[in-house]
Amino acid sequence: MDQNKPELPNDEDNPFLTIGNLLDEEISVAVLADTIEKHGICTYDEYGRFVFANEKAKTYALDLLKEHHEWKCIPPQERSYEDPRSPMDRWGCHGDNAYGHFGWTK
Repeated sequence: MDQNKPELPNDEDNPFLTIGNLLDEEISVAVLADTIEKHGICTYDEYGRFVFANEKAKTYALDLLKEHHEWKCIPPQERSYEDPRSPMDRWGCHGDNAYGHFGWTK
């Protein structure tokens, strides 16, 4: 078995838990960022292959978490002056979008 390729996710035996799913479950941004930095994260490359994220992709995933964290730090009354939706809600957290492209299989 190739150790450089993650196990392909599927809906039954090996589901893909995205950072969007985990943020929905109220897993903290800090825990997710630590996990990415220490253990990496999976994503899909430009050819649609399921791979371990390279440094550029990991940085992008960390930037998504940073954006979400910064939004959470804005008091709700101040959010109403701009778009009050979270970055995840604006981008979407599942499927074909930024928060749904990064995660881990079980």
